[in-house]
Amino acid sequence: MKEKCVYGLITFDNQNPACSRCAKLARPCITSRIKRTIGRPRKADATLVLPRACQEFVWCTRTPSSPPPKLSQADPASGPSNPVLAHRSSAELSLLLALFDRNRPTNFIDRFVLGPSFAEAELREICGMLVTFPEAAESLLSGLLACSRRFFALVEGTTGGNREPRRDGEEYRYSAKAAKELRERGERNEKRRGGVMDLLPPLVIALGIMTFDLLDSGLHAHSICRYALGLVSSSSASSLETGRSVGLDSQMLPLIHMDTCNCLVRRQIPLHRLPSVQKVDRYIGLCGSLFSLLYDVCHVSRKLSPGGAGRQEDYDELGRVETAVRHWRPEMSEEDAARLTPRDIDGIMTQASVHQKAVLLFIHRIHFGFGDEDYVATHMAASVLDDLERLCCPREGEEPLPFEYRMSLPFLVAAAELQDKVQRVQVLGLLDWILWKRMYHGVGRLLERFILHVWEARDHGWRGHWADLTEDRLPFVLF
Repeated sequence: MKEKCVYGLITFDNQNPACSRCAKLARPCITSRIKRTIGRPRKADATLVLPRACQEFVWCTRTPSSPPPKLSQADPASGPSNPVLAHRSSAELSLLLALFDRNRPTNFIDRFVLGPSFAEAELREICGMLVTFPEAAESLLSGLLACSRRFFALVEGTTGGNREPRRDGEEYRYSAKAAKELRERGERNEKRRGGVMDLLPPLVIALGIMTFDLLDSGLHAHSICRYALGLVSSSSASSLETGRSVGLDSQMLPLIHMDTCNCLVRRQIPLHRLPSVQKVDRYIGLCGSLFSLLYDVCHVSRKLSPGGAGRQEDYDELGRVETAVRHWRPEMSEEDAARLTPRDIDGIMTQASVHQKAVLLFIHRIHFGFGDEDYVATHMAASVLDDLERLCCPREGEEPLPFEYRMSLPFLVAAAELQDKVQRVQVLGLLDWILWKRMYHGVGRLLERFILHVWEARDHGWRGHWADLTEDRLPFVLF
């Protein structure tokens, strides 16, 4: 018919590309010509070169000096729209399908939310981001592909026990591509101080890169987190207020949570105070308002560090924060209570209680170093560890829960109090369940090494606060 074939149609159930006319007429598309890319040949992409492990995650952690439409209600059962996937290989499509398949025994999305009630909404949000920001879809998908390859290699791989699987060059290529896009968007935002429309894509891209790093080594996740939050710092207050109505808070919460936890144990100041959350969050549940108080604990703790001012008014301020934390109560709306399962509610309430107890224990150790008031601290730590074991460890005959309750901060705060050698061995076994060592083996190994360092210091008579031992430069990350 002497008409140019227009390609680009591809579906989940048919991975063979067809020209638009044949697809419209439901005819098999057969041609002897080789389909070529239109335009000049592309230059070699720097991201195709396999980087050394984690080298693409070297970040600058300094803080850099019109609202988008609401997310599309894309159907998570069918995954993202066809145009987004038109140029993906069959292997990539299989990985993405596995990521969106909730019927798969090793379900991906359940491992990152608090319970099944949140999984469907999370899938819808991912699909919606791909539709709402088509210009960022390639980078978003690259982050998802890196996480998908790494995740399924970890949970479905042939390696036994907790041994690390062989690193895959493709997953680093995907992550490097997403990291490159995040840097470029960050540089553009610094120059023109963009609005909310410019903030959402880099935050989501950063979440994907952070997740991959946590699945890989965990060495750079907090730096990536600080970089992404730094982009938000350059936006005006009015833009941030507008962003709250279009889902900006939803993407910032896991970033602020990670930054707050890691700043707390290093006596640093988080970049942002966690905003007031009116509903149960898929990552931190009801802990939003508690982590706002934790921001204040970070400020006071820094003042009371060995090199800080240590004035009486600082101790008075710490006392006021401690009272606020002690009287804090998680509040669940009737709407959330109605849509959540009893198991979800139990997990969310336990998560909130454990974090509250851990924060009070941390404040206690600011008042009293090791060797002082140890009996009180040991009693508080035992309560935290009992709740952690009840929530995270399967009972005899039960399957382990696939959901993530983000308990690494309470675990560290409580484990630092143990002096009995038998209890120490037992609590390291609990670490396997808390961090899902099959998934976060690198993160678990780093945290275990730091805990051993704290125990060794305590055995040799350390009398200060264990948080000061982070200055010894042993890397670890909490999330």
